[in-house]
Amino acid sequence: MITLPEVQRHRVGYQLRKKQIKVLQRLGFQLYDHKDKLILFLPFSISAEIPAVKYVLAKIAFEVFYFKDFSQDSYIKYHEPAVE
Repeated sequence: MITLPEVQRHRVGYQLRKKQIKVLQRLGFQLYDHKDKLILFLPFSISAEIPAVKYVLAKIAFEVFYFKDFSQDSYIKYHEPAVE
């Protein structure tokens, strides 16, 4: 699950524009909590599904947002599951 919280606050502060929300929705995100969270559910139970998650994170970081605008405010944290 990839979550972008506080959509309304980010819209008011102009960190998140309507166009960006539309792009995120085309990636598969859906609005929840009275349109205050964008959530994407991706299968991520086997290592073959890792590229899909990396693809979405890269799209968010480099196409939806300009990554340098958020250098002090946000981060992407990724944990690769242990292979058994």
